[in-house]
Amino acid sequence: MLSGFKIILLTLSIAISICDNSHKKMLVVWGYPLVKNSQPEKVTSTWEECLLKCLQEDSCLLIHNTTSGCELFRFASLQYVANPKSPVNNHKIAVKTVLSTDTCPITPFADSSTYIYHDDDNYVYSTTITYSKAVLNFNYTTMRCPADTKFFQRSGVSVCLGIYSFSSNCGSHLDASVLCKSRDGVLSGPSSEEEYEYLLNASSKFTPNMPIWLDGNSLYTATQFIMEDWTSNGDVAYPYAPNSPSGMVPGFCLYMQQQVHDALCTINSWNGEESGCFRGAVCRFNATVIPPVNTF
Repeated sequence: MLSGFKIILLTLSIAISICDNSHKKMLVVWGYPLVKNSQPEKVTSTWEECLLKCLQEDSCLLIHNTTSGCELFRFASLQYVANPKSPVNNHKIAVKTVLSTDTCPITPFADSSTYIYHDDDNYVYSTTITYSKAVLNFNYTTMRCPADTKFFQRSGVSVCLGIYSFSSNCGSHLDASVLCKSRDGVLSGPSSEEEYEYLLNASSKFTPNMPIWLDGNSLYTATQFIMEDWTSNGDVAYPYAPNSPSGMVPGFCLYMQQQVHDALCTINSWNGEESGCFRGAVCRFNATVIPPVNTF
């Protein structure tokens, strides 16, 4: 029976991976629900259509086959699921997970796994699955990002990014750091192309093309930037403008103005052909954990 299990897992994973390129998978194994926190959605459809429906809907965590289709379980609706080594009345389940590679694991539940998604109201939903004695245990955490920020996942770290303006018209790089800390955040910058696109759009609420301070200070060595935010992977994802950074001595800091440039950390504005005022800063926050309403 174990070899049959491997064939099912491999075949369905290949089919699903055609529809999804982010290593988000539906792992198909023998199993059935043991403890439900709420009733599942009954879906009358083929098993393959059930798989695709769950894969495409963020809130779906698991499906269980039925004679007419499947049961669809969403966030917080399950507590324990049986995962026997051999089939029991041909009961099977498909569990949503995110893999580090595009290859199906031979032992999918050897380590705990976490699946995270978020909605348009800045709520973040995290499900961690652990395995013990042929039983899958589902643990849930609900978090929320501050207003006017967006949730991103950085190498296993959940962060919220946003742009905030100075109370006065213009501010220095130090003012930017203080601004983020005053809101229980930290000065930050993009760690991916997706994050930078979001920050560009968010900066449009300010006067068009006004510079916004980013994390990055050449404190000791020219063009070698010290970061405040340990989650951003330095300036690897910063899209520098041509010939930037250009500071030939320490004491230059990074800012975004369509692309990334550097300027003396102590200035808050400049005059000339391209006059400008540093209007705010990119801040990173931790998502706030919301205590569960029910105790499972």
